[in-house]
Amino acid sequence: MARHKEGEAGETLIELQSLADSIGDWLRENWIWPAAALAGVIVVTGVVAGVLAYREGKELEASNALAAVQRQYLAAMGAEPGSTVFTEPANPETGKKARREAADGFAAVASEHPGTAAATLARIDAGTLLAEAGNPDQALELWRTALADGSVGPELRAMLQVRIAQVDEAAGRWAEAAKSYQEAGEQRAFPLWPWALADAARCLVEAGDRPAATRLAERLQADAPEAELPPHLSGLLDELRAGATPAAS
Repeated sequence: MARHKEGEAGETLIELQSLADSIGDWLRENWIWPAAALAGVIVVTGVVAGVLAYREGKELEASNALAAVQRQYLAAMGAEPGSTVFTEPANPETGKKARREAADGFAAVASEHPGTAAATLARIDAGTLLAEAGNPDQALELWRTALADGSVGPELRAMLQVRIAQVDEAAGRWAEAAKSYQEAGEQRAFPLWPWALADAARCLVEAGDRPAATRLAERLQADAPEAELPPHLSGLLDELRAGATPAAS
């Protein structure tokens, strides 16, 4: 019996490692913009939490608590069991209520499991739902509190900084958004750090600081020449670099 359970655990771990390998691909396909109202983070944080739970035993209980709140939220939004897809409720208040209740649940997970990666993931999810429910200031407060936790690793710090940047960008605070995107891009353990730096350059252009945006574009070309970026970001970086090149005489 023990060997059977061990075999099951090994198979599960292999599955989770496979999921971990796909996180970068998932993020590339679902890079979250302010116009999308910060949707979709529930899925990827669930994947990360599941991997972390098997990587370190101390994360298991916290990860299970996080997953339970995620399942409750998805069910409240009308998703089929085992699915992360749902149609937005016809009554906007229904969606807002479900998001606020789930945000409270995620906040409770973070409070009850301090010092775990799952606690940080819970704060990311809670803030996302608060922003979707029309409370971006509360989301920012939650994410900044999480950043102040010295135990947060570089990958999760970058995720928090990207979420903060997206809320600032949606509010037209371009310089602040650029700063947070750049801080995320400095975390080289974050799979999409080149995207974050490219977004920082884009926001600097909007903020009127084209020289700083150009310096970031040139730095990206030197540090990540093979980075696969969305066409609009790639085009912007090429334009910035072209403008910095002296015309041939």
